[in-house]
Amino acid sequence: MVVLAEPLKVYGYDLDFRLQPNGEGHYHQFLAAIGEQGVVVDLDIVSLQRGLRYMEEEADACNFPATINAIMQSYPAFADIPLIAGEPVDHISLRVFTRPGEPVVSDMAELKGRRVALWNGLDPEALLRGAGALVEPTPNESVRVRMLAAGRMDVIIGFMPDVLLVAEAQGIPVPHYAESLALYLDEGATIVCRDTASNREQLAAFNVALNALKRSGELQRILGPFADIAE
Repeated sequence: MVVLAEPLKVYGYDLDFRLQPNGEGHYHQFLAAIGEQGVVVDLDIVSLQRGLRYMEEEADACNFPATINAIMQSYPAFADIPLIAGEPVDHISLRVFTRPGEPVVSDMAELKGRRVALWNGLDPEALLRGAGALVEPTPNESVRVRMLAAGRMDVIIGFMPDVLLVAEAQGIPVPHYAESLALYLDEGATIVCRDTASNREQLAAFNVALNALKRSGELQRILGPFADIAE
């Protein structure tokens, strides 16, 4: 076990059932488990844009769960700021969902003129590539799933497995999607940091703790059956 002198400063996001301000969620349990192995995380739950701005301003700050690719697409300021990432925890995908029984969206051109709910902070121009959708910014997956089920939105753009977790917990018919279409596909969610000597040391210790949880099977138990654990 590697015990670090200082906690790893991490800004996280409010994710239903995964990372919440009240300290509950699968990712909270994961961070507690790596803390037992000496990798202590000082976590603040903030909005997506605020977390990215803090990481831009604070040399030792990190974001979680994140990927370098997603950050570069969401916050162009990082084009000139070197980033590093820990080894991936689990795979996430950003998918285009419709109500069960309705046709799936298999091409972005099909979004033209349709009401589409998207997470606050994600850049609709970058993600939707001029599809002509009527975009509604929304705070979380719970809101998006309920809006879709109620017919207030034609389409929602949400993360896997988060949408499945929300629909199951709320007793809402599970939205479906085209396997062939993904805005992000099997991205390895992890801790992403500014590239500093301190953060390199911290992430090396994080990787050791993470791999121990993977080998033991504890990570799958913590993150639940919907999680796609990264190899």
